[in-house]
Amino acid sequence: MYYDLEGKKLTLEDITALAAHGELPLWSLVEHAVVHSYREWCKPGDIAIDCGAADGWHTFGLCVTVKPEGHVYAFEALPEKIIFLKNRARDWQHSKHVTFHQVALGSTTGVCSFTRVRLPNENTGYSSLLRAWAPEGAETEEISVTMDTIDRLIPPQHKSCISYMKLDLEGGEFGAFLGADETISLSRPVIVSEFGGSATAFTYGFTEADFFGFFDRKHYSLFDFFAQAYTPNTFNEEGVLPQIIALPNEKIAAGIHHKVARFLLDRLRQTEGMARS
Repeated sequence: MYYDLEGKKLTLEDITALAAHGELPLWSLVEHAVVHSYREWCKPGDIAIDCGAADGWHTFGLCVTVKPEGHVYAFEALPEKIIFLKNRARDWQHSKHVTFHQVALGSTTGVCSFTRVRLPNENTGYSSLLRAWAPEGAETEEISVTMDTIDRLIPPQHKSCISYMKLDLEGGEFGAFLGADETISLSRPVIVSEFGGSATAFTYGFTEADFFGFFDRKHYSLFDFFAQAYTPNTFNEEGVLPQIIALPNEKIAAGIHHKVARFLLDRLRQTEGMARS
């Protein structure tokens, strides 16, 4: 996979190396691009959704962006994370602007097994509905959590008012999309999501046709973080930045995907300048 960045053909490895010259590794730079996306798109009074809240960086970033009249719905499966998030929301005076749900998101409701993976010798890891990878020596744990859908958990008065959705569910994003079918149809939000392409589809049991068919029916177009179209070829490629922007066709002209791309290009230009100096 090549990214055409201002006339240069660069691989993800090239971009990762370029970012390494700056103050942020690529994964962190991408998270800053997510922040840039909702700061550019959302406004006070908006309603937003954060799927996979983790430690709340984007949850509380969204709260700040949509205050004082707006609201954020944050979803996180791990019980200890929910306790942490509620305490932080109280300490940072966000409590009345955010609703937390301790659930795994999917296309159905019920109880499911949820996997926690802690990496060896690191205070990091991931949690997901299905275990995608676990290096040798990693500690794994299966816990039971409630599974629910976005459509069921967003109250009726807000189901047609969502302006922005962020998803980072370690592979569970497509199931969450299916469970947000009505909300997406009614609200037509900008959607910024992590997505692992064909490898994720294989693990979670859906197909390329399922994925693109969903967005085609919703009249959405897909882009990567460099504003290039996300196509079936991209879906099946290796070495792809695992983030996409899904835009309602009627909102493409607003250019939020180009704003995210310019943010990344500006930051990469800075690192290139530093590398040359």
